[in-house]
Order: sequence, then structure tokens, then C-alpha cells
Amino acid sequence: GSLPAGTGPNESFQGAGLDGLAVRFQPVGRLPYVPGGGTPVALVSLPALLTRASTLAPVVGRLQVYLDDPALEAPMRAALAGRGISVLAVARQADRQASYDASASASGLRLAAVIGALAVLLAALVLVLVAATGWRGRARDYAALRMAGVGVRSLRRASIVEQGTVVAVAAVVGAACGLVASALALPMVPLFTRPSPTFVDDFTPAPLAVLGSALAALGGLVSVALVVGLHLVRRARLGRLREQL
Repeated sequence: GSLPAGTGPNESFQGAGLDGLAVRFQPVGRLPYVPGGGTPVALVSLPALLTRASTLAPVVGRLQVYLDDPALEAPMRAALAGRGISVLAVARQADRQASYDASASASGLRLAAVIGALAVLLAALVLVLVAATGWRGRARDYAALRMAGVGVRSLRRASIVEQGTVVAVAAVVGAACGLVASALALPMVPLFTRPSPTFVDDFTPAPLAVLGSALAALGGLVSVALVVGLHLVRRARLGRLREQL
């Protein structure tokens, strides 16, 4: 637990030891992070407590040991056994990661890539449908510009800029909406069926993933807009001016 209220860096205080008897503690410093989540946690020396306790009865409490090197598991088991502490369970990072990867939450998150690709495909279809619906009027406008002396190269550039500007603005607005929506929605999504009592979920957006997705969507939609713009210019023949609305 946390230190008693008002305990300074050089002030001692009393707390329960491993055998339940009061032990005097002396704060020696602060750590930026210890396992246990966002609540205040006091980290104490296990060897110092064991020198004051004859045995560690199972009813008194349980210990959790975190290792950053799997090779230390066997020596740690031997050290704990020498102190009369039995190991009840072992949770390895690889096993925990495998269980997370096989969970329904992980499968749902992997579907996000498929949904994103379908969203880009739907946006591309909208561009094509809009162009297919009003291409005759746009082709007559371009034909009138050609008759007024505007070159074909200038018409191509204007058509590409017109289509590309809409796509670029939509991509920027879509990326911003996605970031805002993720900040609002992700905290409500149950990523784990049983929340971890140790680690806090990190919902900070990944800059590389966000930038890569936005650039991929922008590249695909700009390509579609480029094809649509060039197709409209090719349809801008002078004979279009004789067509009736």
C-alpha cells in the first residue's frame, strides 16, 4: 500500500510485517513506476522483512515476483524455496501474449484493418459514382473551355486538382475524426474479458500506424481521383456542346 499520510523522506513509520507484527520502515527514495497500476504503491525489501519474520504463513499474504529475464526463473524458485516460500503459479509473458492473441478481443481488433480497407473502397466507389452521375455536364463544361481556347493539358491539370483537393481535404478530416473517435470510444471497449490488476491500458495513438493508414488511404483515393479526372477530360469533345440537357 501507500505510505502513511505526512511521511517525509527521512521519517520512519510502522507497518505490518510478513508475520503480522508491526515493523518500523524507513523511506529511502522514490521509483517512477512499480507494478500495481496507477494507485500509490510502497515497495519494500523482501530480505529485510524475512530477517524479522520466522516463517511466511500462507494465510498472511502472497508475494508476486516480476522477472525481466526468463533464465532467472529457476534460480528464483530455488531462492524462494530456501526461504520456505512455495511457488503457486507462474505467468510467462509468451503464454500471456499467446492467450491475448487467441482472444475474441484480439480478433476484433484485427478486423479493424479489414474494415478500414472496406471504408477506403467505399470512398473510391463514391468518387466513381459521383463522376458517373454527372459526367455529361462536366464534359460539356470542359468542351466549352476547349472551345474558348483552354488547352487540353490545362484541362487535365484543372480536373486533377479539382478531384485531388476534395480527396485531400476528406483524408485530413477523416484522420482527425478517427483520432477523436478513438479517444472517445476505445476506453469503452472491453479489450480484455478480465482487466489486468497490474498494468494500465495505454490508448495513446501510434503515430506511425495513424500516418501510414492516412497515407495509404490518401494514395488509393488520389489514384482513383486521377483516373476519374483524366476520364472526364477525354470525354470533353467539342461534339458534347450539341447535346441537350
